[in-house]
Amino acid sequence: AVAAGTGLIAAMAAVLFAASPAYADQTVRFTLDELNDSGSSGDATITAREDGSLHVKIEGSGFTPNSPHAQHIHGMAHSDDFFCPPPSADKNGDGQVATEEGVPQYGGVFVSLTTKGDTSPKSGLAIDRFPVADANGDLEYDRTIPASQLPAGLVDSLSHLHVVQHGL
Repeated sequence: AVAAGTGLIAAMAAVLFAASPAYADQTVRFTLDELNDSGSSGDATITAREDGSLHVKIEGSGFTPNSPHAQHIHGMAHSDDFFCPPPSADKNGDGQVATEEGVPQYGGVFVSLTTKGDTSPKSGLAIDRFPVADANGDLEYDRTIPASQLPAGLVDSLSHLHVVQHGL
């Protein structure tokens, strides 16, 4: 995606949607939907484990090579008022739905999908801890987040949340 707005993650590369709720030891699969003509594609699998942890695996392609890509679980527990932003969310008319334009549709950061350390919304811009696409623009993420780092209601609300991967 082409940068729009401010910062390294101003334009979204893609948004993933949950198909059904997840419960202990159940899996929700996501399919990557392209946004902003980014050329990105991919899949994600999120498994709620019996011990309360969450295993997240994301594989994608078409990202900016050799660059970090912020990714988050967005939304709010027990709310289905969030959705993928349509092109009309582009309020400044630059042809890109920037992060600040998309947040009203897909919700605020619920979990930061960092490669290590904190996963709270406070780490939403921890660029040094997000996955880096390889030289071909392929991106892989595989992490189990302990229950102690997850917000209350996350597992019961996965069908109401979105995974957003931001692009440069």
